Amino acid sequence: ETYDEALEYQKKLLAVTVGHSHLRFIKNESTFEEKYISCRAEFESVLSGYEIEKKFLVEYPDFALLEKYNPFKAEISQTYLLCAVGSHRIRKRGSNGTFTYFETLKIRVTGSCAEETEDVISKAQYDELMKSADPDKNTIIKDRYCFLYEGQYFELDVFRFWNDRAFLELELKSENQEYKLPPEIKVIKDVSDDYHYKNSYLAGLKL
Repeated sequence: ETYDEALEYQKKLLAVTVGHSHLRFIKNESTFEEKYISCRAEFESVLSGYEIEKKFLVEYPDFALLEKYNPFKAEISQTYLLCAVGSHRIRKRGSNGTFTYFETLKIRVTGSCAEETEDVISKAQYDELMKSADPDKNTIIKDRYCFLYEGQYFELDVFRFWNDRAFLELELKSENQEYKLPPEIKVIKDVSDDYHYKNSYLAGLKL
């Protein structure tokens, strides 16, 4: 297999995996043991049931500058349900007319860490759960652009009610993990611990 063939295969692989809601990226370490350690750490992070996330309020992106990262665009419709504990939501997610449906219960531990349970559900289940939508909250509709940068997986959320700002999110394995943000995106501030920038809060505003 030539270098060009391997590069083309890599592009095709990224095209079908980037955009998955739980994609994990593992660097090609120098030894098998290092690869195994990296892989195990990702599995343990997923199986822990905890989501550790950095969230940034950013200036509205220049998508022409992001084209080199070949972002995958997903359409998301997110509805919050009546819930006494935590955040209970359902989500319709997909592209090009093909959608997957999710039910998620999220209980926040700290501003950037939450215990999360998520299940894939059928459209019929989704439609039934819609009957329990919180009447005080709007459905959040957004476009999510997923891309890789420096071995990190980013999700850039653009909303219909904002034309001057957006969210950039990065999932971490630990709260002290180092990370590097793409220079093409201008950060306004870190809002990981600010409740006023959670989707559940925004859903309750008249935007």
